[in-house]
Amino acid sequence: MASVLATDVAVRWAAALDCRAAQCATRRGRLAVFLHEFVCSGIRQARACLFGGCMPALAWLARRTGRDPASGWAA
Repeated sequence: MASVLATDVAVRWAAALDCRAAQCATRRGRLAVFLHEFVCSGIRQARACLFGGCMPALAWLARRTGRDPASGWAA
C-alpha cells in the first residue's frame, strides 16, 4: 500500500512539474513550446524503451531459471 501511495505522489509531482514547465514555455514563445514538447516526448520514449527492454530480459531470466513460459507454468 505504501508503494502505491509513493507512486501516486511521484506521478502527481511529475505532472505538476510538467504543467509548470509548459506554462513557462508558453510565456516564452513558440520555440520554447517546441523544445518542451521535444524533451518531454524524448523522456516518454526513453521510459517506454526501458520497460520494453525489461520484457526480453525477464523472459531470458525465466528460461535461465527453468521457468519457461512456453511450458505452461504461467497458465
